[in-house]
Amino acid sequence: MAVPKVVALPKVAPAKVKAKPKSVQNKHLYARSSYMFQAAAYLSARAAEVREPGPSSHGFLNRSSELNNKQALTPKPCATLPGRDTSTATLPGSARNLITQMRGVSRKTHTCLSKEIKRSICKRCDTLLVPAQTCKAEVENASKGGKKPWADVYVVTCLVCGTAKRFPTGMDRQKKKAQRAAVVVDHAAEVTMDVIAGK
Repeated sequence: MAVPKVVALPKVAPAKVKAKPKSVQNKHLYARSSYMFQAAAYLSARAAEVREPGPSSHGFLNRSSELNNKQALTPKPCATLPGRDTSTATLPGSARNLITQMRGVSRKTHTCLSKEIKRSICKRCDTLLVPAQTCKAEVENASKGGKKPWADVYVVTCLVCGTAKRFPTGMDRQKKKAQRAAVVVDHAAEVTMDVIAGK
């Protein structure tokens, strides 16, 4: 009886598994915070339009001399509840309420807000800081005669509650301690080499 021949099968490379794209954890929380911030920014802009005379870029606000420039005309809503106030007087309060909710969501879920968002919100009264509308921004230099450019401080003062935020400007951020120690060691090594070389 003949023995069957054993045939070696060619090696087949395993199929490459496509790596899943990295996604942000708790993406829905960031989306919620982003939505509330954008809504607050929109309401703040609408409140500024109501305060200032002139036509709106969206066409919602029209001032008329026939109404003694005291009432803002708003478009008639399609379906309004009876007794509902459609005036825009509550817009700043609504914007502040949205900012308060956004900060509450970020605290409760331990999600970090970006530096730009945190700097555009008053920590005391939750007002959206818009230059020349809800805040005053200026650069202060407390050095003698203002001669030291590295002493410039960017000060943002909220016009609602008077809270001032200060941010250093014109100065590079200090290096970490380990990096500063490495620079000192490198400098000492260079000085030692110069001494050995007779320079």
